Amino acid sequence: MNNFIQNKTKKIRTIRNYKRGRIGHSLTFLVMKRHELPLEEKIQLIKDNNGGLGMSVRKLAEKYSISKSSATNILSRREEYETDYFKRD
Repeated sequence: MNNFIQNKTKKIRTIRNYKRGRIGHSLTFLVMKRHELPLEEKIQLIKDNNGGLGMSVRKLAEKYSISKSSATNILSRREEYETDYFKRD
C-alpha cells in the first residue's frame, strides 16, 4: 500500500473515532482537491480502455489521478464525450 492510501486511511479512521466519541479534540479532515479532466483527456482515457480490452479502470484512475468511480462514469458516458469531441472539430 502506498503512502497516500495509508495516510488517507489513517485520517478516515481518525474522523470515525472522533464521531464515535473516542477522541476528544484531535480531528483531521481529509480534503481532496477536485480534478476535472479536459475533454481531450477523457477521450484519451476512453481510447486507453479500448472497449474493456485495454487498461483496467483501476489503472486508468491511477494514470489520470482520478477516482475509480470517476473513471467508470467517464466510460459509461463514452458516447456523449465522443459526440462532443467530434462536433468541436
